[in-house]
Amino acid sequence: MYFPLVPVSPEDAAVALLLLGSFAVVASALAVSESRLKRIPLLVWAVVLFLGLTAAVFRGDYRFDGIEGFKTHGWMLLGSFVLLCASWVRFKTPPPKGPSY
Repeated sequence: MYFPLVPVSPEDAAVALLLLGSFAVVASALAVSESRLKRIPLLVWAVVLFLGLTAAVFRGDYRFDGIEGFKTHGWMLLGSFVLLCASWVRFKTPPPKGPSY
């Protein structure tokens, strides 16, 4: 399997997917924290994911594998947009104030 959008050779694809997935999990875990600085990796991940899926549609060498491939890509694009919106809202949420007692 070869994806021209991703500059990874087929032999290194498993390692690249493992690293990207690990980054996504760590970014999601950090986004739960109260620090706004720790919320940035999830926002970066959401932007990169959304831009990558959007750019794939406009590449000349990208082809859908029938209507099912188009639908799958559409659902993934919609899900990445929802993630982008949610990560932006989470990033902009102010940290909770300490107890006032």
